Amino acid sequence: MLLTKHLIPGALALAMVAAQAAAAPVDDRYTCEHGSAEVGVPACNRAISSGRFNGRDLAALYSERGARLGNLGEYTRAIKDLDRAIQLSPPTDTVLKYRCWVLTIAGQPQRALADCDRSLQLKSDDAGALNSRGLAYLRLGQLDHAIADYDAALRISQKFPSVLYGRGIAKLKKGDTIGGNADIVAATKIQPNIAEDFARYGVK
Repeated sequence: MLLTKHLIPGALALAMVAAQAAAAPVDDRYTCEHGSAEVGVPACNRAISSGRFNGRDLAALYSERGARLGNLGEYTRAIKDLDRAIQLSPPTDTVLKYRCWVLTIAGQPQRALADCDRSLQLKSDDAGALNSRGLAYLRLGQLDHAIADYDAALRISQKFPSVLYGRGIAKLKKGDTIGGNADIVAATKIQPNIAEDFARYGVK
């Protein structure tokens, strides 16, 4: 027989409220890790403030919030969160990849390279980390290194718009008009507003 059948109505209501309160941080964690920046950041805020998480789990929440803040253009807060994640727990390839990306688009590509290198040491076949390092090299004007990373990323994930667009820009800067334009057209077909993203990154 179900335990709830033995509860008086008031006690049953309290039990339901308690169960919902216990489930809320778990739901917020899922939304933090899988939701868009707009819904993910508030969920991360609630999960972090709940006091239910610590160590590696808390570090993951800071990492995910940092990545989403970076997507929203809040670079200072994003870097602070990613730094905090690395303080809380030994850094994973994911948090290092995230910080590399945010540092790059925040205008610190030289510092970003160390994080991408460490991320790729932990997981060498990560197209996202290769993309982040490619962008760092692109912003530093190291075009051959950028193209090499973009090529490697495309061998892993062939339809990656930011990789295609970044490689296209690098090729154009090297004088390869045909190859560069082909990459940019391919990227735009996948993500029509990709040029706007790169303009925010300081790359045109």
